[in-house]
Amino acid sequence: MLCPLHRHWSLDPDHHLTTVALPELHPAHREHQYLVRHPRAGDATTWARAITTRWYDQQSILATRWQHRLKRLAGSNPHAAPAGKSWALHARALITYPETIVLARTLATTRLPQQSRQGTSPGPHPAITALCRTTAHRLGIARLTPPPGDLWWTWIHHTTTPTTKHRPRAT
Repeated sequence: MLCPLHRHWSLDPDHHLTTVALPELHPAHREHQYLVRHPRAGDATTWARAITTRWYDQQSILATRWQHRLKRLAGSNPHAAPAGKSWALHARALITYPETIVLARTLATTRLPQQSRQGTSPGPHPAITALCRTTAHRLGIARLTPPPGDLWWTWIHHTTTPTTKHRPRAT
């Protein structure tokens, strides 16, 4: 949906937004091109989009950055005001794109041990703590502490679930 050459984001075949005011999109696009070669890229990108969309809709974690990006986008596209739609919803995928790609890369390249999701110790498992620290660094934020029930924690549970299911023995 992003054309770095023309600096446009395609909403559909007839509608484009200029991305000149958002230079951070182009390195994200380059990173996306490398990411698609990873065997877990598809699943990771789907999860990352869902996570960043939820963060965006709930105005959490990266809200200030995204609001600033949204203002720059709207300012550079005065002719493209969405008819009957809010800019916030109209351009959500574009606004969250750099962080979605960073998160997708992190998800694609992370393997957590199964015991990291089991409540055997009073605090979070060291692997989860390290993942949150690394992800926060990659996102350019001080710390990543999503609330319980966030899709981030759902992904952690999903990715550490054993891939084989044991069937009970017939007696």
